[in-house]
Amino acid sequence: MKPAFLFVGLLWLGLMVRAADVIPVVRPQRTTPVDFRSEILPLLQANCLPCHNKTTTKADLLLETPADMLKGGETGPAILVGDAAGSLLMKLSTHAEKPRMPPRDSKVNAVDFTPEQLGLLARWIEEGAKAGDGSVEQVRWLPSAPELRASYAVALSADGQFVAAGRGNRLWIYHRPTAQPVAELISPGGGSAQRDVVGSLAFRADGQQLAAGGFREIRLWQRIQPAFQRSSGSLVSAATRGSSATADGSRLVRSNAPGQLELVSSNGAVIAPLKGDSRQVQAVRLAELNLESARSGLAVTQRRVEAAEKEQKNQSERLGRGREARLAALDAVSGRYKAQNKATEELQAAELALTQLPADAKEEDKKARTARVEAARKAMDAAKGELETAQRKLAVSDEELRLTDLAVELSRVESSRWQELRSGASNRLASVERERTERQKELDAAPFPLSWGLSPDGRWWVVQAASDRLTIASGLTGEALETWEAPGPVDDWGWGEGQSVRIRCGDQVFERSLLPTWTLQGVLGGEAKPGPLVDRVGALGYSPDGRWLASGSGEPSRSGDVSWWDPSSGAWLGTITNLHSDTVLAVSFSPDSRLLASGGADRFARVVDLQAAQALRALEGHTGHVLAVGWKNDSTTLASAGADLTVKFWDTSTGEKRKQAGGFEREVTGVAFLKDDQWVATGHPRELRVVNENGDRVRVLTGLGDLAYSLAISADGRWIVAGGEDGVIRIWDRDTEAPRWQFPPPAAPVASAAP
Repeated sequence: MKPAFLFVGLLWLGLMVRAADVIPVVRPQRTTPVDFRSEILPLLQANCLPCHNKTTTKADLLLETPADMLKGGETGPAILVGDAAGSLLMKLSTHAEKPRMPPRDSKVNAVDFTPEQLGLLARWIEEGAKAGDGSVEQVRWLPSAPELRASYAVALSADGQFVAAGRGNRLWIYHRPTAQPVAELISPGGGSAQRDVVGSLAFRADGQQLAAGGFREIRLWQRIQPAFQRSSGSLVSAATRGSSATADGSRLVRSNAPGQLELVSSNGAVIAPLKGDSRQVQAVRLAELNLESARSGLAVTQRRVEAAEKEQKNQSERLGRGREARLAALDAVSGRYKAQNKATEELQAAELALTQLPADAKEEDKKARTARVEAARKAMDAAKGELETAQRKLAVSDEELRLTDLAVELSRVESSRWQELRSGASNRLASVERERTERQKELDAAPFPLSWGLSPDGRWWVVQAASDRLTIASGLTGEALETWEAPGPVDDWGWGEGQSVRIRCGDQVFERSLLPTWTLQGVLGGEAKPGPLVDRVGALGYSPDGRWLASGSGEPSRSGDVSWWDPSSGAWLGTITNLHSDTVLAVSFSPDSRLLASGGADRFARVVDLQAAQALRALEGHTGHVLAVGWKNDSTTLASAGADLTVKFWDTSTGEKRKQAGGFEREVTGVAFLKDDQWVATGHPRELRVVNENGDRVRVLTGLGDLAYSLAISADGRWIVAGGEDGVIRIWDRDTEAPRWQFPPPAAPVASAAP
């Protein structure tokens, strides 16, 4: 075959191969327009968006919206409105042009569009490449959620009284001090608390509001405090000034010699004393919490002062060494100048001797004097080089001395700053100690109660603290819970129907429930108008001062946003979009309410100043999802925990990682500060683990039946709640190993005693 015919044959064969490689376009037969959201976007999500999204934007091309496609990337627009054949997206997807998309070696398992899918895409472009009406996609909810036992979210009010627990899309409230369920929260019109799985829960600091996170929404539930209502029922007196026992005799209330009441068990062991009303008791408790915080704050500043003073000393010593080094460098330069001058003189003498040599001098004399010149010149060059080296060393020494002088001054300023902060922390501690003393004096001076009594079931303990005042306490733990102001002087009191108290004021009888009710206060976001809430709300947290509610959400593998809201009005206040590059899974406010910590599936923990809407720190070190974050009461120590089976401790003022606790068997889904330097964490299918900030395992809390997914703790660190795979809500006293109470799934809603 001739070469020309061979060339034409190969060209024809290549065209045949290329034509055979192009995917045909089969346009659909239909009368309705193509919808971007329901028909085109799913195709792109499956085969294009894994490489052309906000997080991963190969070739600078984003294909998430029609506007993104029109903007295009490195090679221009991806689509031309009305011109499917001329659109780059069609050319590459049909393999009519290179590079073919998706690539043959796609690492995200993308596959070629079918002819029918290409036809749908072509028709959409020819119809104008419209985005649609912009409405949010409506999720097709099941009539009811499958029965789920696992609890993925729990919350505990700051005072430790109320426990909220989600199981599936159902939400329960329990009363911890009396070990009983309060209610299952029901949406208006009936049905479960939420459509979606309850993925996050948080109580406001005052315990009057509960936030529950689901799919694109946050539901706010309000606690409705009961009030005295006139009653037509009779009153059977339960007031006594002697011993009062439960129906089964397991506990009784008695007065003791120091002039206070105490709750005792059947064997005579004192469970708890009670003196004063609940407000006085809670004032002392708050003062003690402030005292612990002040002590921690002083300890932090003391460590900072010591570190700053050590740094100042190190820099001062460095300055001394720098000055000595500079003197040595000056001496070296001086010596090198002298050596160079001497070498210069020797070269000049050698050159003079060579010029003075007679014309008829012997060849040996010429060679000798020439050699002397060469040797002198080499010595001169060496001396010059040594001088230049010495001068460079002197310049380095001067710069080092300048930097050291600056470092000394900075360390001095830093030391002074921390000394000033230590002084402030010391003054705060003294003030808090005085406050604690005053509150304790007020409690000690409280008058002896007028009457008291235990409910027959032993759950409640009522004390008439004054003529017009009743204090309600737990008959199980002896804790003072709340104080009621009566409508007038109380002549007598007794137990009402259900769990309530009746009082007689003159000729009138009033009744009041012992437990509150809960009602839906409002919905933030929502399926129709989710606002800043993207996908599921995976994290919620209230600031301790009650000013903000923070939420974390995001589209998996693509975005992680933190938003904040006004809890009172439900108004949206702001959002930091893409704070994380993947879903936000945890948020927590610092005890002083200044900072917010977040954790995400992008393996980062971050610290944010919400007032400035600014990210302050990126805490990098986890090798898996960050599933939980928690603060110490000093507002500077943060713990983060995650899927890499570790708990890491950070100094948020510097971003420095201190230590970490490892050895967990499963993902650490919760971490919370207990006391001193001790923290409690999940991460084991049979126990909660207590670790310290050195990473040491201190002890364990037993009783888990399966892996715990959720963890919550009271403000004083005494009460710990966990929920998990088996759906049982367990409550521990931090000082005991076994759970104090257990609330099984709804098939058996009454709390059972821990084994």
